[in-house]
Amino acid sequence: MPKMWKIKRELRRLVSQVRELRRLSKGPANRKRYDRFERPKVITTDGAISVGKDVAILLIYQPDGLLNSLFLTLEHLGEKGVAVVLVANHPLSDADIGRLTPHCSLIVQRPNVGYDFGGYREGVLTILDRGITPDTLFVLNDSVWFPLTRTCQLIDQAKESSADVYGIFQNTKNRQAKHHHLQSYFYRFKGHVVADVRFQDFWRNMPFFDTKHLIIRQLEVKLTGAFSAMGYSVAARITPEQVMAAGMALSDDELLAVATYHGQTTLRGQTIFAPVLASDPSQPDWQQIRNKAITQSRFRYYFIDAHPLVLFKYLDAPFLKKSREYHYYFQRDAVIAGAYHTGFDPIVQAELLGWNDTGTPGLPESNRFPPISARAST
Repeated sequence: MPKMWKIKRELRRLVSQVRELRRLSKGPANRKRYDRFERPKVITTDGAISVGKDVAILLIYQPDGLLNSLFLTLEHLGEKGVAVVLVANHPLSDADIGRLTPHCSLIVQRPNVGYDFGGYREGVLTILDRGITPDTLFVLNDSVWFPLTRTCQLIDQAKESSADVYGIFQNTKNRQAKHHHLQSYFYRFKGHVVADVRFQDFWRNMPFFDTKHLIIRQLEVKLTGAFSAMGYSVAARITPEQVMAAGMALSDDELLAVATYHGQTTLRGQTIFAPVLASDPSQPDWQQIRNKAITQSRFRYYFIDAHPLVLFKYLDAPFLKKSREYHYYFQRDAVIAGAYHTGFDPIVQAELLGWNDTGTPGLPESNRFPPISARAST
């Protein structure tokens, strides 16, 4: 006879699946409702920068005040010759508009519906409706500090890439190629992609979802596959193979530091690195254990929350996450402890040093990880 806890678990799973299916089915209706009732509330203000051949849609969510790092991003894009269409998923004050106007071509204020992809869509439709046809279109958001340094070459690399669609990291862990996807905090589309009616239809007909989980599954994951299916080429600044190579390049001491870090932050990290932490370099099978942990696990697919040794020493990553999720607190602490931040722009350094002391951290994914007690009440 099945145990009661197993029956309850399966019932909870069934209820969750039914709720998700209902939310999924409402996606198209949510979009139609938004276009009818919410989109008329969108406010667009002209900025001082003329629209050129390269355009960026920069989505922000900074309702408690504009960050200094936002202006670092705007200045960096401007220096690279990229005109900015800034989309705010919240109202802006007159003072905010005054500060943003010298750095932007258009400033769009919209209701916070549809998360990042809702804002991306607003930016795309804004330029399409105005007949703007850029040679290069960047789509990015403020969930990361970018650039970390004023000498960052990511924009140049994205422009130079021959790929039709370009991003920072492409996750290929799913066995089905159609689910291989670029992470959604940074995209670059060639102009002929933007001019394609299929690109335009993708955004005009995009469903709206009210959970981040569905946004990730139905939009972030499917966007790359959709454009690949149209015949467009896809490339990324960093690949899983490069992440694995970075892991293999770690010294023994570095690997132990990485293993300890991941073992303290996520269940998958515990699983990947348990054999490493149970061993040490003096044991005869150490090399086999360390190689297996890197090459025969999903280590290569987890880039965005990697230890800063991997991110900055070996991969020269151009960004750092601001997320309030539990494990990113550890990542930022590790960045500071390893003094990686000392090479960042002073504006980023200043925000990073105080970031973990503000806001409320998310809960750990398991009771195996204690809450961050020193910060839980801030």
